[in-house]
Amino acid sequence: MTFRTGGPRLGRRQALGLAGGLGVGLAAAGLPHGPIAWAADDEDLPDVTAPVKRPIEDFGTIARPEPPTMQSCGPQLILVDNPEALDEDVLIGSVLYRDTVSGWVRVMTHQQNQLDEPLVVAITVTNTTDEPVEVWQRGRGVGHSIYPAVAGQVSSRDFVSAHRSGDDERVASLEPGQTWADDSVVEAGITKSALVEVRATAAGSDTEVPVLVGAVVHRPGETVEPATGPVTPIEISSLQRATYEHADRYSLIEVDLDQGTQKIAFNGAGDPESPWYNPETAIEGQYVLGHNVIEDIPSLNNGNYGALYDLRIRLSGGSTEPLGLWIQPSGGPGNHVNVVDGVVNVSPYLKPTDAWLIGTIPNPTRDRVHRILLNLTGGSSGAQQLILAPGLAT
Repeated sequence: MTFRTGGPRLGRRQALGLAGGLGVGLAAAGLPHGPIAWAADDEDLPDVTAPVKRPIEDFGTIARPEPPTMQSCGPQLILVDNPEALDEDVLIGSVLYRDTVSGWVRVMTHQQNQLDEPLVVAITVTNTTDEPVEVWQRGRGVGHSIYPAVAGQVSSRDFVSAHRSGDDERVASLEPGQTWADDSVVEAGITKSALVEVRATAAGSDTEVPVLVGAVVHRPGETVEPATGPVTPIEISSLQRATYEHADRYSLIEVDLDQGTQKIAFNGAGDPESPWYNPETAIEGQYVLGHNVIEDIPSLNNGNYGALYDLRIRLSGGSTEPLGLWIQPSGGPGNHVNVVDGVVNVSPYLKPTDAWLIGTIPNPTRDRVHRILLNLTGGSSGAQQLILAPGLAT
């Protein structure tokens, strides 16, 4: 027996033959992995809350301090970016990924419908225990767009806006064998990017219980059982479907303003054997291998899609010039979201040669700590260069 609820079923205009994607992995240094449609016109974008950008040439010489270190934190992560293209090689009416987890888990899916028909893509939670359970949700973002990066931007914007409150809500009560699904219709040519954080507890209790969490694809009006349905084959590519012990990263970064303009690269290539890997900018602790339980293989989430980077910036030095905080998407064009000192920033369309103003500190104070929450959106490419520019804040 299957119980289904969740997000609204959304229809979108058709656009055939476009390949989308997270823009991950090899694209961490700007290498594309498919013919991606980029949203170059502002009228095609969600509401932009931080519109200022400059050419990177305006910054002159930029120093690169010693890379920080990172610690893993936060919930588990299930990333389902493979298969990314829903095409003739994908079994329609199948499981994209599934794993049994306990406690909070963030699920990120990113798929583009490349068939000439509508499809349903769903994140699912199935009660595989012998007792009733309750499903709780803490943050949700779902984006649909002809542009993969816009779908990812909408998903990230809505997820971080809801998630940072820390509030959770009960979304379903499941008897043994029942499934809750956050599903929506994905029209032909449209990319769906989703971020949902869930957990299950024993009914009437706060005791966490293991449940089956994953993603499925099927035609409208049909169903597929997440626990017993067939699993579609993995695509051979740099994209992943896997489970990771922790979704997020934390870092305290010391910044001496007397050193002038500086930049730090995040979400760059994580594989030391990749031609795009740069040991000079590699951050210790940024990447931790996960496990693909379907193929029983290790998995590197290149770009750390689905992760939130909790960066605490502690200032030092004697400079009192207004400090500009900027992001350069050096890995490739896209659309970005972050949070600076509690303010959610939504970017315009950005090119790799753009620097995007995400915050201004008018009067930098020694030892004061500022908080930046970075997230590499689905459809956009790493690396993201965080630039701290004394005197260039507009």
